[in-house]
Amino acid sequence: MLERFKVPEKDRVYVAQQRMRAVTEAMFRHNGVSVKDAEISADVLMKN
Repeated sequence: MLERFKVPEKDRVYVAQQRMRAVTEAMFRHNGVSVKDAEISADVLMKN
């Protein structure tokens, strides 16, 4: 990763993976994505 894209340690925000996943799935569901597809999409985002 290029240095200019790295977030300094003092500015980083850490979120528990389970909470981030739940919110991500909820956002997909809120926008009409099926439960299965919301789970798959959240998987992709959490693993990349």
